[in-house]
Amino acid sequence: MSDIVKLNFTPPKIDFTKEQLKERIEVLVEELKNDTTLDTNDSLRKEARKVIKHYEEERKTITRQLDGAKKSFMEDVKFGLAPMLELDEELSKEIDKEEQLRKDDKLKEIEALENYDRYVAVFGFDDKWYNKGTSLDNISAAIQNGIDQIEEHEKTISLTAHSHNLKETEYIDMLGQKSVGDIVSQIIRDAELIKQASEPQERENTTPQETNEKRATFNLKLTATKSARERLKVYMSENNIDWEVI
Repeated sequence: MSDIVKLNFTPPKIDFTKEQLKERIEVLVEELKNDTTLDTNDSLRKEARKVIKHYEEERKTITRQLDGAKKSFMEDVKFGLAPMLELDEELSKEIDKEEQLRKDDKLKEIEALENYDRYVAVFGFDDKWYNKGTSLDNISAAIQNGIDQIEEHEKTISLTAHSHNLKETEYIDMLGQKSVGDIVSQIIRDAELIKQASEPQERENTTPQETNEKRATFNLKLTATKSARERLKVYMSENNIDWEVI
């Protein structure tokens, strides 16, 4: 490849130095202080501000000129680079295609790993697995580690469900949607709901007043699993409790 040309640039110089400007201003300051026609501080300040305004305007004008030169320079360089920028864009598109193909091929290999589906159903896919530095052995180890955690969670859920006389299947299916702690709490709530619904009613013949008690209607919001709701329906039907979904 041919040598890359270096762009040489010499910043423009203003026709005075900062030291020269300061000296000139110091002279003007002394002249104003010694001007006998300026007999008040207000009149003296007005003249001082005229000098300040003059040089501020000069500064702004030169700054705008420099900004214009800077913008023009940037556009000129961009114009000259156009062919190389086009090549870079073309190469980037090809590289992106190649990278996508590489990811697709690696995804197929990852999906073929043992227990992949079971792991992803709970933990999801880790985008870091696409990295070139992440080997299939490392991914397989990560999946196995996740499976060990899943089995521990399932054991905890199963023991909790059995201890409350509930089936563990639908609670295990919640893994991936809720944490194991939330699932355990759900089991305990469902068991308590079923327990409360199945407690024996007071005997109807305790007092005449209770025997003739009027039926009442009230709204009740329940949160429970499907099996818990089905048990509750059975209980209400057996105890002559009318219900409807609102």
